[in-house]
Formats: sequence, C-alpha cells, structure tokens
Amino acid sequence: CIYARNNKALAGVLNNWILNIESGATVIADNNEQFGLGNSFDARTTIKSGANVSANNNLYGIYNYAGGGDLSVATGFFLIEGGAHVTANNNRSCGIFNTVYDNFDTPADDYFTIQGSADVSADGNGVYGIYNDGGIFTIENGANISTCHNGYDGIFNNKHGTFTMETGANVSVCNNSRHGILNNDHGSFTMETGANVSVCNNNSAGIFNTNSGTYTVEENVDL
Repeated sequence: CIYARNNKALAGVLNNWILNIESGATVIADNNEQFGLGNSFDARTTIKSGANVSANNNLYGIYNYAGGGDLSVATGFFLIEGGAHVTANNNRSCGIFNTVYDNFDTPADDYFTIQGSADVSADGNGVYGIYNDGGIFTIENGANISTCHNGYDGIFNNKHGTFTMETGANVSVCNNSRHGILNNDHGSFTMETGANVSVCNNNSAGIFNTNSGTYTVEENVDL
C-alpha cells in the first residue's frame, strides 16, 4: 500500500510521463493541498484492473490535463481499466477534472476513459463530481459510476468537450445541489442505446443542455 497523504503545495502523486498502477496495488492519495492524483502535461496514467485508488479530501481528486509542448498535438491520457476501484470523493473542488489546459481552441485532445466493470465514485465534492473541460470523456459498457451529492453539478461538460455514456454504462447522477448533468459551451453529450442512467432528486435540472450544447439521447436509453 502506498500512502501519499497530507502533502503541501501540489499533489499526493504527480505523474509527468507514464504511470501504471498495477492489479493488487493500493494507492491512497488523500488530504493533499491541491491534487490527489495529478496527470501532468501529456502524461499517461493507467489504473489497472484489480487496483484500488483513493483520491479523497483534496482540492481536486484526479486532475488530468494536456498542454505541454506543441498545443496543437497535446494529449493527456488517463485510463481506468475494468475491475479497478477508484474513489474521488469529498474534494473541495472536483472529484475528477479532465481539461485541455489553456487550449480550448483545439478541442478533444485530452482523453479520460473508464472501462467496463470499473467502479468509480465522485461523490460529495464541493463543486463538480466530474468536470470535462474541453477533452474526450468516455464511460464504457459495464462501468459503474456515481456522481452524487456534489455542491454544484454531478457532471459538467464544457468548452467543446465530448462526453459519451456508452451502451451498457451504469451511471447515477443524483442529489446534486444544482444540476445532475450540465452540457455547456458547444459541448457534445451522448447517451448511447442501452445506457442505464439515473438522474434523480437534483435541486435544479436533472439534465440542462444550454443553447450552445448538443445533447443526444439514443433509443432505448434507460433514463
């Protein structure tokens, strides 16, 4: 077990190139000043099947961002494999933040993927559960995701971001203080056929698509 707790100024774990958290590993990155787990400029992080990661009680639980070097080709990559267990709860800002850092005119360069049978929670955060800010965020078939009881929105897709809940994804977005799902500023949000999505008991809208967003709910979505 790796404890990366109570660190000042930056992060519990900060990856600048390639980080693999293997099956059976436990990483506790809680109570840090900024990031629990930070994936820096164009780095690649994989949380593998059978790994357990805690990123709770930080400013940001998990922070993935592009922007190093040539911004036109900048790519950050964060993968949570099926069978991994990840918590990003009770952070002061966001549970999971995926952003194209200072590069909003070059959309969809930053990839965050949660594979089938992964178990991920982003609950009880001060602002957003999941914030996709200009990147590509995908929840795949069989993944189990909870983004509930957050201070603003459960899921915020913003600034040309692409957010997809694939067929068979299981997502709960409930009891958030503002919206369940907010799609904003030319964001593209898709719930594919057969996705299982619960958007209940949020204080404002369950789903709010602004006048610049594109929101698609395919047939036979269980919503």
